[in-house]
Amino acid sequence: MATSNPESQSAEALSLGMKIRTERLKRRFNLRQLASAAGVTPSLLSQIERGIANPSLKTLRNIANALDVPVTVFFGESISPEQQIVRKHERRRLTSPESDVVYELLSPRLQRQIEFAIMILQPGASSVPEPMSHGGEECALVEGGPVELHLEDTVFELQDGDSVFIPPYSRHRWVNPGKDTVRVIFAVTPPLF
Repeated sequence: MATSNPESQSAEALSLGMKIRTERLKRRFNLRQLASAAGVTPSLLSQIERGIANPSLKTLRNIANALDVPVTVFFGESISPEQQIVRKHERRRLTSPESDVVYELLSPRLQRQIEFAIMILQPGASSVPEPMSHGGEECALVEGGPVELHLEDTVFELQDGDSVFIPPYSRHRWVNPGKDTVRVIFAVTPPLF
């Protein structure tokens, strides 16, 4: 799978870091205060703000929570109509430190009402260690399979082509019990990333 070139990734990291710094300064947090609230070291936060380090999805969520902003604030930007298309080789990739899961964002970098993404689950991987919930509605389509959806207190086995609607605040997680990589294409509103 093609990925963005290193220069583009470094420019994105710097842009992300500057947005985090801007939000931090708006709230009059110093580096140590935000780092403590987000559960990261001041050194790591400084590296993220300077574009030297890329935060994991969990770290980015923790920083957003500490700043009391949605994660999308860090990615919101004005784009032209041509930039509303996301080419396969230009997808932003996010990883989760808790598991062997990769998210590819299919939505352009806009602050919108809905988000479109692919979750790639390697064999044996799960989306999160324990079922979680969020306030938005979610629809998902399975590519490959089987994959387990732990939804509230029930486990459903989904196959290639199966789809599901997950209501707001429903505890859920995805588990790949098989030997092949599974892709779950999903839309969620409001956006999670």
